[in-house]
Amino acid sequence: YKGVFELLPTNDRRIYNKKNWEHYREIVGKHKMAPISTDSLSHFNQFSNTFSNYLLKESDRKNIYYVAGKADETINGFKVVDRFFFGKKIKYTSTENGDGSVTWSSGIPSNILRSNLYYTSVEHGNLACEEELFNGILDLVDHGDTRSPAFKDKPVRRAARSGQRKTPLIQRPESLDYYNLEKAMDRIMGIEEEVSMEEVKAAPLQVEIFNGDLKWSNYPVMIGHFMGDGVVSAEDALDGYLNGKLTERHRMGFYPGRIGEQAIMYDKHDIPTGAVIIGLGSKDELTGYRMARSVEKAMLKYALFFRDNFPGNEYRDVRTSVSTLMIGSAYGRLPREESIRSIILGVQNANKILLGFDGEATDLPPIQKVEFVDYYEDNAYECYKILKRLEEEENHLKIKVTNDIEKGYGRRKRFLRDQSRSWWQSFTTEVVEEKDDKGRKSRHLAFTTYNGLSSASKDNVRSDLQLAMYLADELSTSDVWDKESSKVIFELLLPNQYKDFVRNHRNIQWRMDSFSAQFPWEMFHDTNYGEKPTFIESGLIRQLYNEEAILQPALVTAKRALVIGDPIFDQSFLPQLPGAKAEAQSVIVKLKAKGYAVEEKIAKNPLEITKALFAREYRVLHIASHGLYDLKNNRIGIAIGGDQLLTPGTIKQLTAIPEFVFINCCYSGKVDDRMENYVRHRHKLAANVGTQLIDIGVKAVVIAGWKVNDHSARVFAEHLYDALLSGAHFGDAVTRARRACYLDNKSNNTWGAYQCYGDQFYKLSPYQSSRQDRNEQTLDIEIVLELDNIISKSESVEISKGEEKVGLAIFKKTQELVEKAESLGPLSSEIIEKEAIIYHLLGRYEAAIEKFEELFRTGEGKYLYAYIDTYYNIKSKFLARLYDKKGSKEGCPFTMEEILDSFRSHISFNDYAESLSSHGSILKRAALLAESKPDCRRYLEDSAYKYMEAGKKIGIESKNSIYHFTSFITLATLCNLGLKTPRIDINEEMGMEYDAYLDQWIKKLQYRRVDRTDLWLQLSEMQLKVTSLLTSPSDSVSSHQAMCKELLSMYHKQIEKTMNIKVLVGEYEHMLFLKHILGKFSDMKERMGCIIEIKEFIAKYLPGM
Repeated sequence: YKGVFELLPTNDRRIYNKKNWEHYREIVGKHKMAPISTDSLSHFNQFSNTFSNYLLKESDRKNIYYVAGKADETINGFKVVDRFFFGKKIKYTSTENGDGSVTWSSGIPSNILRSNLYYTSVEHGNLACEEELFNGILDLVDHGDTRSPAFKDKPVRRAARSGQRKTPLIQRPESLDYYNLEKAMDRIMGIEEEVSMEEVKAAPLQVEIFNGDLKWSNYPVMIGHFMGDGVVSAEDALDGYLNGKLTERHRMGFYPGRIGEQAIMYDKHDIPTGAVIIGLGSKDELTGYRMARSVEKAMLKYALFFRDNFPGNEYRDVRTSVSTLMIGSAYGRLPREESIRSIILGVQNANKILLGFDGEATDLPPIQKVEFVDYYEDNAYECYKILKRLEEEENHLKIKVTNDIEKGYGRRKRFLRDQSRSWWQSFTTEVVEEKDDKGRKSRHLAFTTYNGLSSASKDNVRSDLQLAMYLADELSTSDVWDKESSKVIFELLLPNQYKDFVRNHRNIQWRMDSFSAQFPWEMFHDTNYGEKPTFIESGLIRQLYNEEAILQPALVTAKRALVIGDPIFDQSFLPQLPGAKAEAQSVIVKLKAKGYAVEEKIAKNPLEITKALFAREYRVLHIASHGLYDLKNNRIGIAIGGDQLLTPGTIKQLTAIPEFVFINCCYSGKVDDRMENYVRHRHKLAANVGTQLIDIGVKAVVIAGWKVNDHSARVFAEHLYDALLSGAHFGDAVTRARRACYLDNKSNNTWGAYQCYGDQFYKLSPYQSSRQDRNEQTLDIEIVLELDNIISKSESVEISKGEEKVGLAIFKKTQELVEKAESLGPLSSEIIEKEAIIYHLLGRYEAAIEKFEELFRTGEGKYLYAYIDTYYNIKSKFLARLYDKKGSKEGCPFTMEEILDSFRSHISFNDYAESLSSHGSILKRAALLAESKPDCRRYLEDSAYKYMEAGKKIGIESKNSIYHFTSFITLATLCNLGLKTPRIDINEEMGMEYDAYLDQWIKKLQYRRVDRTDLWLQLSEMQLKVTSLLTSPSDSVSSHQAMCKELLSMYHKQIEKTMNIKVLVGEYEHMLFLKHILGKFSDMKERMGCIIEIKEFIAKYLPGM
């Protein structure tokens, strides 16, 4: 066949020799191989010479694109082997670096532009047939670039699966169809037969892992929401990035909670581009199966959402891809593998339904890619290992996992500690009523304990509940801790198999019905297992066991509190409460110190208190007063003066329900017969009011269930608020308050008198982390890890909040960690290194210089090699900053000549791109400080050529060299200003017209996905356009003004999106440099005006510049 010889490799000289072919024919067998004619070999030799001598024209390079395929194995050679039993055989060798027909090394032209080379996971024969490539190919034809997820700028790798048998390189077909020319050609070209719908359904799901902040997810982020929860944790972070879109829906009541509910939002201008919120139901009932169902429903809705709202070609990638967290693996307590498996199963189940519409014009493509996102390095690594294991298993989950974890902004490291203390055992206790054979009723307590996935065990307690209720009544009237009574009620009410949970100081999340809530579970203690009360060492939080729907009240976002203390009781028999007044005043001070607007209602009448309650929305409600439990007359509530009560029913009428309610029924010291219902049954009052408040939507409730000591009650309240206002979780805050209360006075039981209802992970201040939540560093390695996290954070910060605020917080945190390290001993070189990097990222040049010098003095040569160019670059920038502020070089600690001499002596052996770039930067500052024009031009010229050298090291076709080539063009243009004969021929040096270079990259970057690992690449388009502004031959005022307006808008969007202080300071310094040089050599008024406008705009974010 004509053309078959042309497919042979031209670089293997053995196949040019006819004798070799005859030798191979003898080895294979003459009956299996036709003789090779001299004419065929002569023709092949001629073709080979033509092929080898062909040269690609330089002008054509930018218009030629290469799309490389990928196969598991591609034949790359052969050899003759002589085996003892089988004799001589031809053995074919292979490589994974090829498309199944040709290897990348032999098939990809060596001089093709790297930016025009793309890799796919499709084999050679199907490159023109595979639908997932069509849109990317159209992009290349229309725009010269593509964002299609199927096109990569690096080779696609496929992992070998352990235990798999490799298929033979040369396979004999099942049947020989000699007369079907089309099939024969398909075999030669490697074109696969069309697969059936069932085979399409079995196509593996592409899975990627991203280690970084969810802000930088490639696609809308799927995240879970438990029924009745607020917008907290990762949801809260996502809400912040999406400008409150989640909170907005939550407040309106349109928010998923139940299994199968979902909310989808998308805006291509947002970062990330959107969210997929799925309902997870009750956190104690979450299983992998239930979550897979919720994911499945969400993905079906996702397909419909994009078809109906965003049908255009530009949305083709996002509609078939989704990012996700490892939903339910933290708060939901699902094992991580169960979470990952359930997400993939849910996506694949949805795909089966979408692909099941055979022949119907639904335009509902399946999900092809899932990106798992986590900012903790260890979580991302574990996710990767789990996914690779699932990929290798013989199971119904068909996935193809990338061979690497992509790292990006916001990634964090941590020192893994024992997390067992932060885990909460889940109990449920309810009263069950039964009838015996004679119809007599009896009640008993039924217990269930959960392990986070399903019921672990159940048990009942058939003790005399009347006796238990009597003991509870007696305990409620005393504030003395009676250890014996605590042990009796512990033994009486708890099943034997569950007693060890309490004895072993487990944190317990205790779900109970309204009857069970009357018992003093907080007082439980077995004196045989220690003297200290159990629940000052471990946590106990109550939760209402209610199968009815949980209300989702309007959320109060304002930091506002209502504090009611010691209302006026002048028209009733109730005495005043000086302890309640003192407690309320103390709480007011603490709330105000944390920025709360506090409505103070101390010693006020019922009318004033009621008006204040309904006049505004409050996040916090604190009441210190008398409590009444008079079931006979249906009067249950908190006294607010006169004969009036505040009840849960009254609070329910509020438009916005408080998040946190603290009710303290204080002790008066004066008791008469009329006060019987105010003194007794406090535990019933607390259970009744507490459960009702939770039932109407309050997130966390603290209410005194037993008699309290006023001083101890104040201690409890103060420590609870201290913890909550510093960002502690509710469960941890309660445990700390109980412990502090007990240590203050060990003789009373006020520490256990409070019934605390709600979510143990609720936070009153969600944006803060408490001292306990933050790992206290006690080892040098822990401090190094935390400094690494600060570096990661500093690389991408929300600088739009103001550099002074953001930078100062980072600087102070760094100082705290370094001081902690100093207290442990002499500073390690690693800590000094991290400190220097952080100060550099903060633009604090003087501090960075000092730390780099300290680092070099350690004598470890690796640091000198790694940072010497950075160090001298910072010194030159510091010198330029001093000059800018002082207006002269007087008093400067060193000169530019000294910096240049030292730099050259240290880096004479280095010619890599980073070092050349640093050299160019120092020369740029030398030009800025030069006193004469000739010296200035000389430095500009030298600087331009250094940037040119750096760019060529990387390659002009690489996006990573844009900064270097734009710097070269800018500096060369400035150097040539005012000269009749240019000192630098820019086009000749670049090997192309520089304006074509600028236009080409500006066009290409419009179609590239935002880079999430390198901020300079995000700034590339601005660098190109600033360079275009300076070099544009047009003198049109309107053109320059339009360009300036566009640049200001781009800088504003970039700062709002992400920026770091070092880079923003660098942009400011660049504008300052341009202003100075333009003023020295030219009179470009319009361009100068734009440069000044950009400089002043940036300066708004950099106080002190």
